[in-house]
Amino acid sequence: MRCLAITAMVLAFAQPFIPLSTGVKKGEKAISIYVDNSFSMGALSQNAPLLELARQRARDIVGAFGVGRPVSGTDQRF
Repeated sequence: MRCLAITAMVLAFAQPFIPLSTGVKKGEKAISIYVDNSFSMGALSQNAPLLELARQRARDIVGAFGVGRPVSGTDQRF
């Protein structure tokens, strides 16, 4: 009886995925970018602080996907 209860709890917390017969939903993908703004990112690289380089790289990534795409960005402040 305990084994059955433990198995039921494991399955309940695992939230198993049961695929639908209709297939995979196709749609627009969102872009999410995390920029590390910790103290260590204040270190200087060859040209600029690492944080500025990370910000510029994030802008480049967003720009590469074009206009009208959902984008979310975050850092350690959330």
